[in-house]
Amino acid sequence: MFNPSDRWRVVGAICLCFFARGLFYACATPLWEGFDEHGSVAALEAVASGAALPPAHPPISREIESSLRLAPLPRGFVGFVPAAISHDEFWGLSESARERRAAALRDLPTAWRSEPGGIPPVYSTRRGPLYYWLLRPFYELAGSMSLLNRVFLLRVANVLMATLAIPLGYLLARSVLENHAAGLCAAAALAAMPEVAMNVAHVGPEPVSLLLGTALALAALRVEETVHAVWCGLLLGFALLAEPHFVVVPAVFVMALGLARRWKLALVTVGIAGLLAGWWYAFDWAQPAAKTTMGVFGAIGKVEWIRAADFTWNTLVWSGNGSFLGLRSWVYRLMLLMLLAAVFGLSRTGRRWKPPVWILVGFHVAVMAALAWEGLEDVRTGGLAVTPGWYLCCLAAAGACLAVYGFRGVLPGSIAIPAFAFGSLDLYGLHVVLMPYYAGLITYSATGRLAAFPLGRWSYIVFDRLAIDKPWWINSTVLSGLWAAYTVGTFTLIGIAVWTGRAARVDVCRSTD
Repeated sequence: MFNPSDRWRVVGAICLCFFARGLFYACATPLWEGFDEHGSVAALEAVASGAALPPAHPPISREIESSLRLAPLPRGFVGFVPAAISHDEFWGLSESARERRAAALRDLPTAWRSEPGGIPPVYSTRRGPLYYWLLRPFYELAGSMSLLNRVFLLRVANVLMATLAIPLGYLLARSVLENHAAGLCAAAALAAMPEVAMNVAHVGPEPVSLLLGTALALAALRVEETVHAVWCGLLLGFALLAEPHFVVVPAVFVMALGLARRWKLALVTVGIAGLLAGWWYAFDWAQPAAKTTMGVFGAIGKVEWIRAADFTWNTLVWSGNGSFLGLRSWVYRLMLLMLLAAVFGLSRTGRRWKPPVWILVGFHVAVMAALAWEGLEDVRTGGLAVTPGWYLCCLAAAGACLAVYGFRGVLPGSIAIPAFAFGSLDLYGLHVVLMPYYAGLITYSATGRLAAFPLGRWSYIVFDRLAIDKPWWINSTVLSGLWAAYTVGTFTLIGIAVWTGRAARVDVCRSTD
């Protein structure tokens, strides 16, 4: 039976499982497969070289340009880099040709980092500067290392940073669900989310966004207290410096405090956030933008809303990194049914919602509104309204709380379902699509369809091939050991969710600290 005094040991176990999963993703994922990873490294290079802010379009150094020509790239990115090849083309080369490219990638001179490349930047830092400021000292310490060592060590640092969100997520869930065991179940669901693991395991601001999004949601639960209103203002300011998708969140605080007739506290919270981050948004909005004559209403009429919503949902559930290696459509539909079940459970308890639930729902509405506006801006400038859903991972802890809360509204004994579903989805996607594709065991057909890999053909050749284009300390033996830790960690998370879910069903620990 679950003992409340053991809760922090369980939280520690969940943290270890999350770190093991993230570390495997960080080491097994090929170079530049993370979303806009090369641009984030270029922005870090600029900040480490003395730039006060990451450039809007970070220049590509000769070192990064050469790596883009040598390492296999996502299919959709190949056209931006002359002479680059995709993963399918890379595995079509002879073994000796692959080894020559890998050796040249490992031996790139570090001096090329300070030399300009010959291709224009294709990455725009529409994200805030906080991540680059935080990682600058670490990047400078790794300045003498090779590009491969720098990138993969930065990935490990990202995973470590993201692991701090697990105990904060537990505290958040415990406060919302008012039950230690249910809070642990939500923390296990957060740690098992496949898109979170992929997001934090590459160079980019996602770990900072996740950490601040979780801390902000936790502080917001007691925003009506003066001290917490100040903390909310500080955290909101930092969150706005990390991720512009939080830009509508201040309205949630204004509404929450306004309904409680605490207008002065609302001014304090929003005022502190504005002092911290307002200058950045003023600077960003003053930058030249693409000219357009289309208005907002005209853009709304041009959006293919069903297609845009489908893309956003798919890339929130499982996107397969920068190559967008989608799963079969039935997987996304099954996860959609689970979402609808959780929403149904939330609606059943709607009249009994306490302020914490309203705040978490408000956070999601605010971030989704910011993402929708970004999609409309893309349409106005000639693009497509295909906003990636992985941006919502900054609220992954809040989402895990609402998922467990919703399933508890359907059936009290079903709160382990989110963690079980996320863990099973991750195991399936990794072994049937992600690892076989990166190892060259499956490729795209002429019709653009990616076949699923039959598990009966699985062998250790996968780890030998995944070790190509990696630093010397990531070899097939290390990868197989990390894979074993990942697998044990994922099954452990499912087991923790089932165990604590049973305890929550009988309410063995109703009290909170």
